Amino acid sequence: MRQPDPICIPVIYTDIGANPTPDDADTILQAHFMATCLKELGYAAPLLPFRPASLKRELTALKAAAIFNLVEAIGSEDERASEAPALFEAWNIPYSGNSALTLNSLINKPTVKRRLSQYGMPTPAFPEDGAQGKQWILKSETFHCSRGIDHRNVSSDMDALNALALECAAKYSGAWFLEEYIPGREINMALLDNGTTTPDVLPASEICFTGKEPHIVDYDSKWNEDSESYATTTASMKFTAADKPLLNQLQALSRDCWQAFNLRGYARIDFRIDTAGNPYILEINANPCLSDDAGFMRAARFARLTPADVVARLVTPLLKAPHEIRSA
Repeated sequence: MRQPDPICIPVIYTDIGANPTPDDADTILQAHFMATCLKELGYAAPLLPFRPASLKRELTALKAAAIFNLVEAIGSEDERASEAPALFEAWNIPYSGNSALTLNSLINKPTVKRRLSQYGMPTPAFPEDGAQGKQWILKSETFHCSRGIDHRNVSSDMDALNALALECAAKYSGAWFLEEYIPGREINMALLDNGTTTPDVLPASEICFTGKEPHIVDYDSKWNEDSESYATTTASMKFTAADKPLLNQLQALSRDCWQAFNLRGYARIDFRIDTAGNPYILEINANPCLSDDAGFMRAARFARLTPADVVARLVTPLLKAPHEIRSA
């Protein structure tokens, strides 16, 4: 007797150009890894770049039951990532990860920071909050992956930072902004949906810096294996008993972020801890990297979850409700 075809969950990823940057290339590796996990769970998992003109036809031909969404940018523009899930919603097909509405609400970092402040959650100050005697870090309002970030981005010289902002806007496009640089520790908290309104907070991961100041996660530390920054920036899952009150506080703040921004599926909250032990929310990442060697899967393994376990958490709820791809 012929066995039924496996349920099809295509992995749809950012359409990368012919000359990918290291962070773009990582997107493709991530897509292949997610496909491997889906196949381990018994699903068919074809890889499809996000090309709207042909995508609906391909999904219909595959009889896709759901989509594993890894679209992080469109046309090299991170701020357009929410267009993919918005299209999936219009087509009435379930997809993994955060909703178009949530992704859209997290596009602009200064806007997110202002919402955090309104909710009473700590985040580094803007210059208008008081610039006297402080260091600042220059960031893109919308780019992720630390694009455009190096040691020059941290300074107390406002004229130099303003000049660098013009340089970055010309090179990378988009708007750039300043926030207070917080010397101290950097800790990431990974969140995983468990089917309730309160997510599981996976074991914390600390970014450890052994190189020269400023201690930041710049582009080289993530993507340039030949750089000093890469060699002197490592991750650690080791914490002491003295860290427990801090970690409890970070868990609570992470869950608050999940609730406030209507997160679902998975997310990562990045914190900076000042020298007095006070935490500040740097970023809410609604589509953190799920590559085998990335921080999210490292935290999952410390929680005794395999990558396939994580993927199962993300796709199983998608298959519970019947659906039909809309023809119009």
